[in-house]
Amino acid sequence: MSQKPRFTKEQIIDVAFELTRIYGIDGFGAREVAKKLNSTVSPIFTLFTGMDELKVWVIDRAWDLFGKYLKEADDYVPSYKKRGMQMAKFATLEPKLFELILMSEDFSKLDFTHFLLKRSFGFENDIEFIERIYDLNHNEALEIYQQVWIMTYGLCTFLAKGLCSLSEHDVIKAFDQAFYGALLCIKGKVQYQDLPPVKKGSPDALKFVQMLPIIEVKYE
Repeated sequence: MSQKPRFTKEQIIDVAFELTRIYGIDGFGAREVAKKLNSTVSPIFTLFTGMDELKVWVIDRAWDLFGKYLKEADDYVPSYKKRGMQMAKFATLEPKLFELILMSEDFSKLDFTHFLLKRSFGFENDIEFIERIYDLNHNEALEIYQQVWIMTYGLCTFLAKGLCSLSEHDVIKAFDQAFYGALLCIKGKVQYQDLPPVKKGSPDALKFVQMLPIIEVKYE
């Protein structure tokens, strides 16, 4: 008759998750988990096929926590702004988890729309809100959201890596500038050309300079 494991699957996942928050997913092994449990590695390999399976559970737990951060935005207006702030908060307070789920090779292979479909977290509701409030069609609202996402994601990677320290006001300001800049372009309040930089002194340089007056803000 086999002996009942001293620890549950959930207890082992809890310990692995806490170690991940401190050291990252690759910063520990079965021995470190066992040490935290005051046990041998035997329960780990009894309840899991190996560390790879345990890591999958930890990654799911990290996504769940990230979702709770973003879900909080549902109680605020505008929720899309609060969601960006919550993402920055997650990157600041849980840098190892942010790196695990949002800076991994698997995540980098997802395109923006695929990410929205796979991990909703209220993004679709935000886009619908932007459509309604700013009188945009779905593609226009999605384009604005994508531009703001790019900015927010970049800002969060800096925070997660400890490369900068931003106040809540700094985050709001960056978010607003990205959002309203994109909105002005979509609404046609800013005329711009999708032109690459050209080398000084080249025939195209004069043409580029001549087109600069087109890039201007139009006021009502």
